Amino acid sequence: MDNEEIIGNVITEGSIWKAVWILALPTVLGLLVEDLFNFTDMYFVGFLGPEAISAVSIGGIITNFIISGAGGLSAGTLALVARAVGEGDAKKADHVAMQSVIFGIMLSLAVGIPCFFLSEQIMGIFEVEPAVLEEGTGYLEIIFLGSASIFLTAFMSAALRGAGDATTPMIGLGIGAIINIFFDPILIHGYFGFPALGVIGSALATVITRVIAVLIMLYAMLGHRTVLSLKKSHFTPSAEAIKSISRVGSPSALSGVLIPLSMVLMMSLVARYETTIEAAYGVATRLNSLVTLPAMGFGFAAGVIIGQSLGAEKYERAMHGGYLTLGLSVLISLPVAFIFYAYPNKLFEIFTADVATIEAGIIIMQVRYLSMPYLAIGNCLTQAINGSGDTLHPLIFTVLALVVFRIGIAFPLVDVYDEIGVWMALSLSNFLMGTLDFSWFVSGRWRHTKVTV
Repeated sequence: MDNEEIIGNVITEGSIWKAVWILALPTVLGLLVEDLFNFTDMYFVGFLGPEAISAVSIGGIITNFIISGAGGLSAGTLALVARAVGEGDAKKADHVAMQSVIFGIMLSLAVGIPCFFLSEQIMGIFEVEPAVLEEGTGYLEIIFLGSASIFLTAFMSAALRGAGDATTPMIGLGIGAIINIFFDPILIHGYFGFPALGVIGSALATVITRVIAVLIMLYAMLGHRTVLSLKKSHFTPSAEAIKSISRVGSPSALSGVLIPLSMVLMMSLVARYETTIEAAYGVATRLNSLVTLPAMGFGFAAGVIIGQSLGAEKYERAMHGGYLTLGLSVLISLPVAFIFYAYPNKLFEIFTADVATIEAGIIIMQVRYLSMPYLAIGNCLTQAINGSGDTLHPLIFTVLALVVFRIGIAFPLVDVYDEIGVWMALSLSNFLMGTLDFSWFVSGRWRHTKVTV
């Protein structure tokens, strides 16, 4: 595909509804499919018992530090590519894409290698039972060894989406997720002559299938089958470009890391109680993705529209795109909130047959359901504002709502309501986060953010 097609496309011209759906539908599907990795892992691991569920749940929270950090840094890629496309500079967009791939490889080495050797110590932070510690350590070791697949997935997807191509990441992640459905039971439970690896098999299946997704996107970008092209002339690392990506993306990365950090601190409170409550919390955290992933998908779509529109100096279109995607995000969250309140037992029965875990899960969901629309607002507008290059204010809001307020209110609530206090703190912090993001977006001051390569 001639990458000149990215200039003057439907993202900055014509129907805003068409622009939203061209970007949002494949992005939402791609994120949902990517999260299918987690649901598939949890489903097949659920047959191994509460200890295995707890190990994968805690391992998943730790893995989210890498996923969130990589995704946060990739906000710099999306914003810079989108601005370049809006300005009509295809060469700059290609250059940023290649530098993002190089940056992702560098980061995977810097993070994955030391964390591999510290897997047991990292898992031990949670003071879990010995069986959970052993299984969780093996899980993390595999994830850290395969961390390059996480970084490259984030950066390549962001570059393609920033240029207006949300379909290629969806295809890569979709094929990977489908393969994962087959690999998980084979490696976890041992079929077709393979050994039963248990929790470790879950991690191994995830890494293998993420690598497949990366190879699909890489093949498309190297073969000029996408709106961006990775060229040999851009292969030499550019300190200036990597610095620009890092400068724009670092606040978003810090914000992304602080979110799972707050979840880790919440888990430390939950760890005071039985393993079944830990397991229920882990499942409930995964179920939140039914709201957060569509909201983030629409937010990414808004971020691309905003970034390209600002590059083309179409400021009202940028604002319009944000409002439209926000409304759609909230609309999707409402039926999910109803299901969380009315049928939580049915959701938990998908992942476990343990009665105590299901009963604990019902309480979690019925406490948290009212905050789901605000969770959608926060996740959507964070990505939308990031698309403008303004990643600092979403960071500030994350610190205030999801760290200072959430942790500050959790401990006194736990003293009064035990584990229910944790669920209350999570809900109240979602209310605050959504309110702060909405207030800043309405102000429109993010439209004046300058980004350069």
